[in-house]
Amino acid sequence: MIVKFFPCGPLQANCYLLYKEGAAEALAIDAPPGSAAKVAEAIARSNLKVCCVVDTHGHFDHTSDNMAFKRKFGAKIGISRLGEKFITDPASQGFQLPFDMEPSKPDFYLDAKTPFSCAGFNFKVIPTPGHTAGSVCLYEKEEGALFSGDTLFADCPGRTDLEGSDPISMEQSLKRLSLLPPETIVYPGHGKRTTIGDELYWMTDFKA
Repeated sequence: MIVKFFPCGPLQANCYLLYKEGAAEALAIDAPPGSAAKVAEAIARSNLKVCCVVDTHGHFDHTSDNMAFKRKFGAKIGISRLGEKFITDPASQGFQLPFDMEPSKPDFYLDAKTPFSCAGFNFKVIPTPGHTAGSVCLYEKEEGALFSGDTLFADCPGRTDLEGSDPISMEQSLKRLSLLPPETIVYPGHGKRTTIGDELYWMTDFKA
């Protein structure tokens, strides 16, 4: 798995571009503002096509470039059903957005009962409510990688003080993630990568 990341937008959310050596297709995880242009620049001299962009949750700093990915690459958009409203109706996010966000709609849903496959990767969708009701993490077992959105960061959990957040759900979600193999590499929605093992010192005892 080749992973490139692009911190973008006013909150420096991470857009991840995933592909395999010699592959024709790539996958984007999260679409912060300005990320589609950065991805396009990064793959300009390659034959890569971004076949889909998936959102770990619906907040603007992770989804604003959904339609830019669709226009530039023809990428299909995926999000959980509980996250859908945030992208179809950006004003529903519960706080003032710093700019007008273009609405988008999903081409498919991320569902725990249905493994998600794209660009040669096979992800288990793990619902992780807490930061938002519709937050999910994407786990690629073969690659030992978890894309955690705003559920799990290095040294701390995601925020639960926003409208629609739930501290108790966050506690349960973190316990679920703590059961993954400790060597699992965690690619969070903001900041540097970490591993499940490096975060167990606080995850296992986390109380909302």
